[in-house]
Amino acid sequence: MNEALITLREQQPEGDQAPDNYPVEAALTDMELYVSGLVRALDQGISEQVSGDNLSALDYRLLYACLQRGECTATQLAEVLPTDPSRISRIVNTLVEMGLLARRRPPEDRRLVILTLTESGTELISRLGQTVQDYYQRLLQDISQEDMRVFAATCIKLAENYEALRRG
Repeated sequence: MNEALITLREQQPEGDQAPDNYPVEAALTDMELYVSGLVRALDQGISEQVSGDNLSALDYRLLYACLQRGECTATQLAEVLPTDPSRISRIVNTLVEMGLLARRRPPEDRRLVILTLTESGTELISRLGQTVQDYYQRLLQDISQEDMRVFAATCIKLAENYEALRRG
């Protein structure tokens, strides 16, 4: 367990939930630690699941996004993946070299580069998808549907607030 989460766990009262009187100031201070601990658990866990196939967690997420979208551009991937566009470009290049992604230019707009999974990429991400889903199930062990509903609602609201702040 990472040190930030250990510290937060030690500060938590008995049980798994923050007390009803958990001060908002503490939540604001602790939010970054909670989120970074969760991101670490997801990234490192996924990396462990896919490393045998010479992929990183971000490689997996990019391939999975391509599977979900069918066809997409690097710009579209940069909108949904937690990294900068130049890194997306480098990852795409590597995955093309590995034979997992293919590029094509549509005749109607030669400036555009469309990415699709190759047959090998589709087979790999389908197999790894089940492995990652099994990992997620293990992470969610002992977490109720209500806890997940509240967590999802909180994440959605935080993302909406962020977008509102960006728009000014």
